[in-house]
Amino acid sequence: MGQLDNISLGDLARFIQKNATGTPNVTEVYNDGGLFGICSAEGSLVNAMVGPTGIEKVLTWYGSKLDNPIYEALTFVGSSGYDQSSGCAACGHPTVAVCRQASCFGRICQDTGEMQVDQLGLFANDGIKPRVLFGNITDPAGRVLVPQGQTIADVHQLQVFGMGYNLRTRVHYEMWNGTGATVGGHTQMTPFPTLINTGHIDALDLTASPCTALDSTLMNYGTNLIGATGAPNIVTFINGMMARLWNRMDSSGFDSRASMTYIVMSHHLADCFWNAFACAYGQVCNTAELTSNNALDVRNNADKWAAASAVPVAGRMIPVIFDNQVPYTQRAFGLTPAICSDIYFITTEVQGAPHGGAVTYGEYQDFAVTAADAIAFMRANFGGNVFNVTDGGRYLLAFTSSGGFCFDYKLLVKPRIVIREPQWTGRIQNVCCAPTGAAPFKDPTGSDGVYQVGGGIYSTPIGSLYGPCAEQTGSYGRYAGQGQ
Repeated sequence: MGQLDNISLGDLARFIQKNATGTPNVTEVYNDGGLFGICSAEGSLVNAMVGPTGIEKVLTWYGSKLDNPIYEALTFVGSSGYDQSSGCAACGHPTVAVCRQASCFGRICQDTGEMQVDQLGLFANDGIKPRVLFGNITDPAGRVLVPQGQTIADVHQLQVFGMGYNLRTRVHYEMWNGTGATVGGHTQMTPFPTLINTGHIDALDLTASPCTALDSTLMNYGTNLIGATGAPNIVTFINGMMARLWNRMDSSGFDSRASMTYIVMSHHLADCFWNAFACAYGQVCNTAELTSNNALDVRNNADKWAAASAVPVAGRMIPVIFDNQVPYTQRAFGLTPAICSDIYFITTEVQGAPHGGAVTYGEYQDFAVTAADAIAFMRANFGGNVFNVTDGGRYLLAFTSSGGFCFDYKLLVKPRIVIREPQWTGRIQNVCCAPTGAAPFKDPTGSDGVYQVGGGIYSTPIGSLYGPCAEQTGSYGRYAGQGQ
């Protein structure tokens, strides 16, 4: 397939700088009106963005060429009856039901701004220092897209980095907040809250009865503050959920001891969750016997389990993941502000299940397979690299030129989340947290969340990074409350 078959987005910018051979049109970063056009800046560029983190660190992704695969489940075996009118008459007979599930790709695209090739790589003067990044820029799985110590060469490199970062971040966002709808060629992913739910119906017969055998387990915490006086015991809820999921595995012929389930929740619940679980852990008692907790033991347990990122359930340690894209709402309890969200139980693997035991996983259209003939034909007949693939087929890269010396790149990904056995997943709904004196966790950059941070001056429309020295007057670089 060529030089790009096995490279990652993190390597893409360096590759393109050596292989871009079209007629581009973007102005530079260190040129006129540059984003970094300040002579007194010492050259360090510190990453202050809030990166996406969470379930993708443990989720496996597979390439696929199947547009809309159907997964079948045996949901019912019953009988038409057991009566027999006489010794030789017919008896009742078995009735069998199946449920078919579908899985559709999302479609997410991002491009660079249009660039002009003769404006790339220029510096306004020798007094402007190239910026060196401090702090890795990573994707939701923790893989490095832009490494610590990387020099930002020009606007071309910055645009390519940004294109890859935006796609990776958007995929993670839509895993939790997608709608499944298509608008303007953008098809959003079907998210976890839709997949981990009740009311599944047959994909090929929408008039059929709901497939209750595939229902996820939903438990309602009742919009209570976790750990508050009178609130339900969170340990009882966690234990109850896991017992039900394990029972569903064991009663359908699988071994729950050979399974992997993750507890996944918003970062906003973190402080309350560890404290409440440790406090309630010693209070689970169904008799009239009084129980008590030693405050130091509670604190030690909370710290121990937080350090291990896991909680004990029936003698097993269940891993806990905090994902900063899990949906949440704001709510007030009197004068106390709180954040409410759901706690998810996502089973990723059960030994003996189809697809090598994978239960919950990600898939993407494998362009290294589906676009292979088209790319090979273009190269053989036109000698150009109009299309290429990255990350082993996960992304399709297109080069376009608007004529003259102007160009841009477009990057496409078609992902989906697959949960083949949703009956082995669940969620505790409407769990609220009001950590005393603690500021909310910040939402990921680019997520448009309530607690997203950002600000500063922007490079859109695309200009240069390293332009003439800016006048350091007015409110430039000042903080709120400073004099003018």
